[in-house]
Parts: sequence; structure tokens; C-alpha cells
Amino acid sequence: MNAERPLSASALHREEVRGRWERATRWPLIVLSIGFLVAYSLVTIRPSWTRDEQVIIVAVMAAAWLAFIVDPIVRLLLTAPRRRSAYVRAYKVEFWAAVLPILRPFSLLRHLDSTPGFIGNGGNALRSRVIAVAAAYAAMYVYVIAITVLQVERNAPGATIMTFGEAIWWAFVTIATVGYGDYVPVTSFGRVLAVMLMAGGVVIIGTASALIVSYLSERITTHGAGAAAAQAKPEAPPSKDDEG
Repeated sequence: MNAERPLSASALHREEVRGRWERATRWPLIVLSIGFLVAYSLVTIRPSWTRDEQVIIVAVMAAAWLAFIVDPIVRLLLTAPRRRSAYVRAYKVEFWAAVLPILRPFSLLRHLDSTPGFIGNGGNALRSRVIAVAAAYAAMYVYVIAITVLQVERNAPGATIMTFGEAIWWAFVTIATVGYGDYVPVTSFGRVLAVMLMAGGVVIIGTASALIVSYLSERITTHGAGAAAAQAKPEAPPSKDDEG
């Protein structure tokens, strides 16, 4: 396998500029991601706002969406051409968010890896990091699908999901594979979202099971190693007082 050719001076300079761009836009994009999620939630949970309030909400969403479109374009242009495909794969959430801006808040979860207590490669640190990231993704996944289903279902003929509480209840029942059937989506897009939520539930349950097995295996291995070491420890030689 051939080694990657070194980048030219101009390509290195562009990637250095991209690094400065990413550092400069990190916090503004985090604020815009949160702002978009809040604005989308407000307009979905309670659609009856005054005209001035609607203008503010729409302005926040439009500004955030425009930033979500500009950011990946700039980052892609500042990436060396032969590294662009790998860069898109590494940051696919950011690029998909240019089309579906509701995905952008998921990029916030990248920063959990740098949270104190999750840094390190030990078993406990790795397990804590996986649990935190999985729980955060699961909560965000359930919430986003719930409010989106509410948005598409509320005015549909024969709809049963009419309020935010009903949407959240339906989402948790669905992802837990309980399926009471008291609230169900009736639109085609709502049912597509339900299938996505069911698939996500399988992944979440699988992740939780893997973490439990990993924890038990580590505990059993540690306990077994400790017991074996205790049995292998030689007895102390008798003292002179004992011999007397």
C-alpha cells in the first residue's frame, strides 16, 4: 500500500486556515445549533404565536440554517482535494445538516469526549464515555423524532398524536419496543420516522447489553485474577517463637 504523498505548501496553508476557521466558528455554531433546536421546538410544540414572535423564531431558524450551509462549504474548500472525501465521512453530520438542519444539534455531542472524567483509555473511562455518549444520542434521537412526528401528525386526518406530551410518550413506548398502540402515526412520513425510532431502539438496547457484558466480564476477570494471586501467595515461614 502506497504511503500518502505529502501535501504541498499551499494545501498545508489552506488546512491551517481551516483549523483557524473551525476554532473561530466553534462556539457561534454551538449557540446556533441550540438556538435552532429551541426555535424548532417552540414552533412545533405551540404553533400559535404572535406575528412578532413568529418573525423572531423564523429569523433564528433561517440564520442558523444559513450558517449550517456556509460552514461545511468553507471547510470543504479549505481541505486538500485528495482529503475531502475522508473529511466528509468524518464530519458527515455537519454536511447532512446543510440539508436537514435539525441534525446539526447532534454535532454538539462530539464535545462529550473532552469532558473531564471521560478522558483516558482505561476500562472505566472508556465505559463512562460510551455510556454518556450513547445516553446523550438516545435522548436527542428520541426528542428530535418526537417533535418532528408531532409536527407532521398534528393536523393530519385521524391523528392521535396531537400534543407534545403524547409525542414524547409515543416515542418512549416505541423505542422501548412496548407498543401499547394508544398513539400511532397515521401519515406516511410519520410512519417512516417510527421505523427509524424502532431501529434506533434496537441499537440502543444492543449498546446497553454490550456495556453490561463488558462490565461483568471485567469484574469477573479482576476477581478471578485476585483470587488466583491470593492462592499462589506463599505462606510465611514459621518464626523462631513458633519453633520454640
